[in-house]
Amino acid sequence: MRLKRLRLSIPAAGALLLALLAAVGWAPGLRSEETARAVVVDISPSAEPLEQLPGEAILCADSDLGAALRRAAASRPGSILLYTDGCDLVSAAPAVPAVPVDVVLLGRRDNVRVQDLRVPARAAKGAPISIAVQVGRTLGSVRGDPLTVQVRLERDGERVGAAQEIVLERGQSRRVLFADRIDRGGFVRYRASLHDPVGPTDDDALEVLLKVGDHPLVLAVGEGIHVPGVALTRVAAADLAARLQDPAVGSAVDALVVGADAALPPAAQEAVVAAVRGGAGLLVLGGHGYAGRKLETVLPLTETPPDGRAVLLVVDVSGSMQPFRRDLTQAIRLLQDVLHPRDRIALLGFRDQVVLRFEWETVGNARWSLDAIATRGKTLLAPALAEALVWLAKEPKGERRLYVVSDGEWLDRDAPELERRLAEIDAAGVHRAAVFLKDDPPPAALKLFPDHVLATRPDDLRDSLRRSEQAAPDRVVDGPLPVRLAAHPQWLRGAERAFAEPVRRIARLYPRGSGESVGVFAGQIPVMAARSVGGRVVQIAADPARNPEIAGRLGAYLRAVLRERGTGEVTLRARREGRGLRVWLEGADSGRLTVGGSQVEARPVGPRRWEASVPRVAVGMLRVRAAGVETVVPAAASRELAGLTSDREVAAGIANRSGGVLYALGERPQQRGGAKRPGVLLLLLAGAALVLISATWRRKT
Repeated sequence: MRLKRLRLSIPAAGALLLALLAAVGWAPGLRSEETARAVVVDISPSAEPLEQLPGEAILCADSDLGAALRRAAASRPGSILLYTDGCDLVSAAPAVPAVPVDVVLLGRRDNVRVQDLRVPARAAKGAPISIAVQVGRTLGSVRGDPLTVQVRLERDGERVGAAQEIVLERGQSRRVLFADRIDRGGFVRYRASLHDPVGPTDDDALEVLLKVGDHPLVLAVGEGIHVPGVALTRVAAADLAARLQDPAVGSAVDALVVGADAALPPAAQEAVVAAVRGGAGLLVLGGHGYAGRKLETVLPLTETPPDGRAVLLVVDVSGSMQPFRRDLTQAIRLLQDVLHPRDRIALLGFRDQVVLRFEWETVGNARWSLDAIATRGKTLLAPALAEALVWLAKEPKGERRLYVVSDGEWLDRDAPELERRLAEIDAAGVHRAAVFLKDDPPPAALKLFPDHVLATRPDDLRDSLRRSEQAAPDRVVDGPLPVRLAAHPQWLRGAERAFAEPVRRIARLYPRGSGESVGVFAGQIPVMAARSVGGRVVQIAADPARNPEIAGRLGAYLRAVLRERGTGEVTLRARREGRGLRVWLEGADSGRLTVGGSQVEARPVGPRRWEASVPRVAVGMLRVRAAGVETVVPAAASRELAGLTSDREVAAGIANRSGGVLYALGERPQQRGGAKRPGVLLLLLAGAALVLISATWRRKT
């Protein structure tokens, strides 16, 4: 009987226990979405820092409160706790998420900043220079005593004049003028800093670069480049990237001259492209070896034929090739490097007949390995050439090439059959060449392939292959040709004129299209082309060493592409507007802008006048470049120093519109309660069910 009473009391005891757990708000295994809270802390320069940052807090360093709240809401919290002084640099009413935002007001930091440092981009030697330093003080919640600040100016680490003292009220900005004079040419760096007795010392200085002298900075890469009347700074191709990445050079270079033999590595090409898009001019002599590479993106000419190129590799894998296995793999790889990634390529491996076939595909997708192929058997070239003709017929368009990679030890090199096959290849309009993997191939093999490359020097193989490609008959026009002028940019007029003599021996390059402006043709082949992509670019297809007329015009071409600085012909202005920028450009032929490394197309609003709105620009110091000129948009602190006073209104608006609570300065936030959690409700329902079960059992018993 006692056991029966105990069994009947178990459901009632369980119901009582669940009710007690629900009363204290505990629910096993269930988390309340409504009581989970995300924390956002404003650490912008205007806000007084917290003594200790909460763990897992989202930090807002740019005074964009709306963006910080969106990041916090992405985790789907039940509420958000925001510590801020209410200074929002993006809008007066930041968007609030669909959850309550409790706002804890922080104090306003009394901070002083260097807002702007204005120095001419270029100055003459010995001429007086006027330098302006703008300093401002943040506007706090309560007006304080005037603050005395020392402003200092340094040139290359040396003090310029005496430090100047200014007195600032809160929310006030003042300009300080310095005078300087420099008697040497070159580049100097000015740095404006201040001594703030109350604020932090970080981020209270600005630096700018000044070029002294009338001579432009022109970097030249390549041998034998001479431009009359212009002092060139010679730079090795391997060192060019490092030189351009040096702020003292990269921001001041006026133009670059790249010779036909420069062979720029990928890092140097990227640095040149960045300099050109930032406004530096570029004069390229030739332009071979850049097909599909980074530099070609700013060039007006390309070596890629309009209908593409098809290259068939006929590779010797006979027994005599055993000592050259390693050289064979390297030669095939370098052959692919010489071609454009979109060129078509195929491979036939032969002994006394074809034993290996790789079908046509683009160079960029070709992934071949001959490491597993056994080199054995005798060598006959004629059967491989017979099949090669069939394969080349599958690619009838564009320029076609056939490269034989071998040691030249063909048993049929004196056979009439081999000569007949070679004649058929020539009649089909296919340029043929051989890559011999030994120093002394048989004379008969050399006679069969007058265009050949000796691959015994790996360092020279790539250049030898490139020269072989450029020497192909359908790639070179040799002899006098009539030269005619075509439409070209306004900025090039005066630099170009009709040639007095016909141009001879032109390595064929093609216009890239897409709005390029081709200046001069020899027949149907562009001798010179020009375009503007931030900086001005002129590319010469003919070799100046072989063409005195072109060599005599290099100075005019270089002057046409030189960056314009301080001429007053082009003006560029930019200012912050909402979350973006508004940019105005006057006096330029095109509206291409570079804003913080991104390309922007401005819209025409008048003759040689352009305007652009750039949305969603990151807060901070920004450089805007166009048509060889540059302007700097001040840092975010500049807007903060302008005197935003709606700190409490912004904070109260966030709390009120989201259904949150606004806590006063220094007040501790309370833990948000909220409605009953789903887990608690389930506990109560489970307890009620147990009560019903208990009552039913008692009734039955």
